[in-house]
Amino acid sequence: MKRILKYISAALVLTLSAACNQEAYEKGEFEDPDCYGVYFPRQSTATTIEIEPGGMLEARYVVRRTSILDEITVPVKITVSEEDIFFVEPIHFDAGEDETSFAINFPEAKNGVEYTLDIDIVDPKYVSIYGSRTTSLSISLLIANWKSLGMGKWRDDIVSSMYAPPHPNVEIEVEIFEREDLPGYLRMKPYTSDFINALFDVTMETENKWIYIDATNPEEVFIPHQGTGMTLSQEQGELIIASYSDDDFSIDASDCQYGTMVEKVITFPERGILCRLDKYMEADEWAYANVGGLQRIILPGGRVYDYSVKLVKHDPQDGKVDIDVSFGQDVSYVRYAVFEGTLSDGDVSLNAQSLDAGELSFADEVVSDSRAVSLSPTQGTGLYTLVACCYDANGSMQGYEGIHFGYIAAGEDLPLKLRAGLELTDEYTGKGMTSANSVRFYAYGEDIESIEYGLYKKSKIAGKDYGTLLDQSGTKMNKEDLEAVNNKHFSAMLSGLNGDSEYTLLLRAYNGYYSRILDVSVHTLGRFNPILETYEYSDFTDLQFSKNELTSTKWHLYATDLLDDDDNPHRKFIGEVTIQKDDYDDGAAIDYFGLTGFTRKKFDTGGKMLAMYLPDADSQYQGTLAPLAQQDAIGTINGEDIFIGYIPVEDIYNMYLGLGMFVGRVTEDCMYFVPAQSAIEQGYTFYYMYIGGSKTSIALYEDIIMVRADADPGLEDDPLPWEVATKSVKTLDFGISRRKTSLADVQSYVAGRRTGGIKNYAADVNKPTPVFGVADYKTVEK
Repeated sequence: MKRILKYISAALVLTLSAACNQEAYEKGEFEDPDCYGVYFPRQSTATTIEIEPGGMLEARYVVRRTSILDEITVPVKITVSEEDIFFVEPIHFDAGEDETSFAINFPEAKNGVEYTLDIDIVDPKYVSIYGSRTTSLSISLLIANWKSLGMGKWRDDIVSSMYAPPHPNVEIEVEIFEREDLPGYLRMKPYTSDFINALFDVTMETENKWIYIDATNPEEVFIPHQGTGMTLSQEQGELIIASYSDDDFSIDASDCQYGTMVEKVITFPERGILCRLDKYMEADEWAYANVGGLQRIILPGGRVYDYSVKLVKHDPQDGKVDIDVSFGQDVSYVRYAVFEGTLSDGDVSLNAQSLDAGELSFADEVVSDSRAVSLSPTQGTGLYTLVACCYDANGSMQGYEGIHFGYIAAGEDLPLKLRAGLELTDEYTGKGMTSANSVRFYAYGEDIESIEYGLYKKSKIAGKDYGTLLDQSGTKMNKEDLEAVNNKHFSAMLSGLNGDSEYTLLLRAYNGYYSRILDVSVHTLGRFNPILETYEYSDFTDLQFSKNELTSTKWHLYATDLLDDDDNPHRKFIGEVTIQKDDYDDGAAIDYFGLTGFTRKKFDTGGKMLAMYLPDADSQYQGTLAPLAQQDAIGTINGEDIFIGYIPVEDIYNMYLGLGMFVGRVTEDCMYFVPAQSAIEQGYTFYYMYIGGSKTSIALYEDIIMVRADADPGLEDDPLPWEVATKSVKTLDFGISRRKTSLADVQSYVAGRRTGGIKNYAADVNKPTPVFGVADYKTVEK
């Protein structure tokens, strides 16, 4: 499986009435003990038969069985789109034969007509009721001439929506063919091994199937229901695709989501394409694809025009404001005008149209290349809006953009009116917030339009650029709090701090004209508790734990489990971990250790996490242990195989195998889990450790720390404020956000997921390896 985390609402699964029937046995029906176990294996002969006039009018397919003693002729149910087209040879096994073949002839098939044939083995005497093997064969036949239009391009937003690969929305070259008797009916082969490699950086073969696009009506382009020939996981099956249209689903014409073809470029509406995995999802369950609206096909001779325009403002200085104007390659020039006040989007649109129509006047300047425009409005100091219109080589307006800016005339001053501070208080000690673990944040000012803030360990941000820090991890103040600041009475508690530690609050405020960054610091009281601290790779000590130190004591594991029911999951005691020498041998002179006790749930069998002893690796990396996520289950819980994997912030939809984290000594008695430097160098920052099976999620850890059991200071003396905060106390989150996604996103992707088991593992454990899979989904009734 590739992905173990799931798309959120953008990829909800629909339950639709598809144009097919499905038979099922009732639960509880007994298997015939003498069943022959007949099934259709993977075929070397294509089931989508496409031949040119005069081609061979026969195809041969393979059938197998598990019980081989008797001579049998297999009864089948045949469904055809038209009578007297297909002639199916009987499926016959001689005694002792486990494989046979049969022929399908179609001498009466006409050119340009698509025929279908379904062969189903339904008799429980011949097929296993509860087996997973395929007992049906679906054939499609088309005799037609196709002509090559030449090389075009296919940009993906189907697989990218379903799996969120490391390199989404890749665009590849494909040769595009058109039916000679049906102009606009196209076919191409985008789902190749090169396509998968471009998306996932893995090598995997596909069936190299034709993909058909019906563009016979350029205003109603759709993808017919079809298989892609791409199977990333045998447990989940082939990826099936179809447009959300009444050609394949029982929906009203008004609900159809057709694509369009304009100037030989085909695009589709967001979520207008559906997909499913034929083994993982039921026949009437479909997931949204093209969630970003990026699926695109460019036919030979087609061209995508770039008429974009981008405006970036700078702070006013020396009586002028510079605005960077850049635009797409097909924009010939840009003209602009400046309006007083901050115009709404609607007013920007109306003014752009009026400027283009000549009802309003542009500035004299014409921008013919991307550069900065310097503005000094004659109306003087104030707030303004610049409206820019872009034009093609024929002088036709192709788009517009607007931007607000503040201007301060030369010789004038417009100070940013804001004061902010931090203060220690024991006012809320009864609610668990003390001067050792919390601080009051206050701010007041005038005419402040926006504020971003973050609270950081002072030692962690020394020498760093404050603006970059706030860009990466700042929290934007909401409208209600901003109003309180401008009304001169904002105050809130910043909670979850460590004792005897110095923190710095960074605050970036914008008054409509320019922004400024303020910084204030405070030193908390009480004692420092290493279990509450967050560490980095740079915090690893030079002297790491010896092998004897690892095995001679018990360890207490603390971690934040993002699958906890808490609104604000935080670090908690998970369990007592035992570390023992393991006999695992990777062929190198490296010792491995087994860690047990790292989940709250007990394992029925196994339950050992394997970890490399890093000092043995003779590498440039610092640390004590490197836990190894393998393709094999680490044990079972309630009879279910449980696996370990890593999830990077760059790609939270996917779980990876290999060495994803390093564990290193950070204090005399503590070890901390950080993203492996070797993986970071390859572009993967593994902050999350996932533990779970094909049906059950056990844990999703971050901020993992282990402390010697006999030196554990515990958390009882350090009540966490988020456990006791009430509506009467205003609290805010703080800190350096290392995740590139929100906590809610990560929890949503994991909650309630299902997977098919870990497969396709690469042997090189030093390289993070994607594991194909899809998680659970919500169902929407249609």
